Amino acid sequence: MIRLWGSGGRAAEVLQQCRAWREAGLRICLRPTTPIPETETGALLRKGREWLAAHDGVRSVQSFISSAARTDARYCWIVRHASAGNAHEFADLQDMLVSMERALNISGLYCDWTGEVNPD
Repeated sequence: MIRLWGSGGRAAEVLQQCRAWREAGLRICLRPTTPIPETETGALLRKGREWLAAHDGVRSVQSFISSAARTDARYCWIVRHASAGNAHEFADLQDMLVSMERALNISGLYCDWTGEVNPD
């Protein structure tokens, strides 16, 4: 098919003209203002993953509970975006964090990291 469209043998040209695709990400953490019962943490993290994954440009969402004793960010979500621009727009929107708090009926969310997920 590529040869039918006149594009055969042009891979080097394409590689010279195109930027490499890079996935970007951010970490959203929860510093709960009230204790969260252990029996509810699984559902909270699942709801957070579903809520975040529903947004445009989000490729995947992972969640975890930090075991570090000195951290105040016990519950976290890693959000992978299709582009760095999308990740920065997402992280800059305080409204997004407020909306997520409302959706999950929690308070204490903040974004503490944005960056490239797969640097060269």
